[in-house]
This record gives sequence, structure tokens and C-alpha cells, in this order.
Amino acid sequence: MSPKKERRQIPLESERRQEIELAVATPRDPHDMTWGFFGVGALQAQFIRRPSRQPCVCYEIRGDVGNLHLFRSLSTSAGADLVVGYDQIAAKPATLWRLLRKLEELQVPVRRPLEQFGVLDGVVLEATVCGGVQAIARFTWQRGAAPNGWQPLAEFVELSIEEFDALEVVNEERPHA
Repeated sequence: MSPKKERRQIPLESERRQEIELAVATPRDPHDMTWGFFGVGALQAQFIRRPSRQPCVCYEIRGDVGNLHLFRSLSTSAGADLVVGYDQIAAKPATLWRLLRKLEELQVPVRRPLEQFGVLDGVVLEATVCGGVQAIARFTWQRGAAPNGWQPLAEFVELSIEEFDALEVVNEERPHA
């Protein structure tokens, strides 16, 4: 690399690092689909567990077929809707790919009938699945009270979150493009 090109590269890398640190350190709405930074990858799926009296955990599978990664963000406090941080979790890309394939095979009714009851205190679970730029589906339910027809999705999401909880944080600085 020429010295002139090298001098231009240093400020660009510094700007990217600042952009990443700002994005990671700033609390964000996990539903904000515009959030991201260079190299984090496209959102493929997101699983959220929001207990009423504990911090929320948000897992995101990002990247493309050959380069999938799992990330975890946590809420700032119990009951808070905003999450902060972005730790890469030690999940095998092949395992993440199988999870995405399973989501493609699940069939659940989109609309459910109105229910006569509600849950006041419990754990809210959520699954968001992205299918390209324009197709996004988000399902939200209370643990133990998934609507009729959503039980396969509820079981899949709960098992996935339990497996993700058991994985360790990868000691990498940040994801790379």
C-alpha cells in the first residue's frame, strides 16, 4: 500500500471505530431496523426475552448464509425497553443456518382470535424474522400463553434462547465485514 493511501486509511478506520463504539454504547430500541454499523451484517432473525422484573435480553442472528454470527444485547434495567451493547456469542454458523432453515419451515397463523384474558406479570417473548429488505414478520406473546397455532414457534424460540444463554461471549473486538 502506498504511503498516501495508508494515510487516508487511518482516518477512515478511526471513524469506523468511533461509529461502532457510539452504536454499541447508545441504548436503542431493538425494533429499530435501521440500527447497525459497517460490518455487523444484515439482520436475519431476532429473539427477545423480556421478563417483567429482570433485564431484557435480545439475540440477533446477522450476516449472510456463509457468514452468520450471533449477537446479544441487554436492557439497561428491569422493565426497560431499550437495549445496549452488542456482544458476539460463540455460536457455530452451521447451527445458526439450521435455526434459520427451521424458521423457514414453521407454519403459524398470522392472525389470532381475540382472547378473553391477559397476563399482567410474566415473560414476554418475541421473534422477528427478516426475509430480505422488504419482508419482516414479528410475533409477540406471553410465556405459557402462546396463541393457538403458535406453540411450535413459542417452543422453538424458548429453546433457542436457552441454548444461546449457555454460550460464551467471543473475545473479538467487533464483527468484521
